[in-house]
Amino acid sequence: MINTRGKLLIICVLVCLVSLNTARIGVRAQPGGAIVINADGSIWGTSLIQRQGNIYSLAGNIYDMPITVSCSNIVLDGEGFALQGAGGWGTPGVAGLENSAAIDLACSNVTVRDFDIWGWETGVAGAYDGNAVTDNNISRTENAIAIYADKYIVNCNSFSDSIYGVYIKGSNNFVSQNQIAANYCGIMIYPTIETTVTENNFTGNEVCLTIGTYDNFSYQIYDNNFIIKSNSTVVETTSDALGPSDTGTLPPWDNGSIGNYWSDYSAMYPNAAQVDNSSIGNTPYLIRTNPTVIDRYPLMTPASPRNTNQSSSFETTNDDSTPPFSKAEPESSQSLRSRTIEFSFATAAIISVASCIVVLAFRNKLFWLK
Repeated sequence: MINTRGKLLIICVLVCLVSLNTARIGVRAQPGGAIVINADGSIWGTSLIQRQGNIYSLAGNIYDMPITVSCSNIVLDGEGFALQGAGGWGTPGVAGLENSAAIDLACSNVTVRDFDIWGWETGVAGAYDGNAVTDNNISRTENAIAIYADKYIVNCNSFSDSIYGVYIKGSNNFVSQNQIAANYCGIMIYPTIETTVTENNFTGNEVCLTIGTYDNFSYQIYDNNFIIKSNSTVVETTSDALGPSDTGTLPPWDNGSIGNYWSDYSAMYPNAAQVDNSSIGNTPYLIRTNPTVIDRYPLMTPASPRNTNQSSSFETTNDDSTPPFSKAEPESSQSLRSRTIEFSFATAAIISVASCIVVLAFRNKLFWLK
């Protein structure tokens, strides 16, 4: 027979174990493994994605668990929570150790929105046509978004502190109203047909755009704000189809009537003037030579930002600063882990102490009943 003291000891141990488990369940960050939204709509690998109809919403931060989406016709809503990888191209000593993609779109007609993503090789990867990526904050990656397909809509995002903000190998893609800041290259466009880049803010990138120039390529780049960083390059070209002796001319960066705003336009062309109060300069902006790229209708005042994630003010001269993002700066891996551990131990300690007090009171009652 176990005496009263032995029973009380067993009860106390069980209560402490339950308390620790309760504290662990309460932690909002879920680490390790992988997550899949299957073709039938079921979810594998986490309890932190909640489904309501065709909308799948995060219920907490997720650490180092990539999400593969194989179910078409859905919305994947991050609800502002973090999807944090283990590495990050902005973190010394860990670049190259990341999992491949935070979100892998393995189907069509999916909208990915309102995620805070960093620390992966790629933020969002898509090899299937017809998806949308909107209202996300993606940073510290090799590619914030990598598109290997057609007919993507990429709008109202913040892409920063990455090697490539937007990486495109596909056609008829539409990139608009994004904040593209402090990347090595803002947008990399491989040979493409009818890709449109409009209403974006380019700020403090080493290279604004890199464009592949094989035969039969076309694009439209207009109504963007280019805040040029000192000693940066506006455009690089790769795999030129122009030939070694033909400098050629690439398509102009305008839509036939509206070009882009250039922060150094007034300094480069001090005698330029507006055309009939249209805010369009009467002197074309030479973007580069060999091959020649021009903006025939440069804007003398910044295009009005339409994205709530973008800064509402722009400098009219060379500016190395980056407009602030409206979303909070993501926590580091160490910060997120520390906060998780602190929460676990604090909660466990409180519950355990309270439980022991109850047990001791019960024991004291038994003593007086003898």
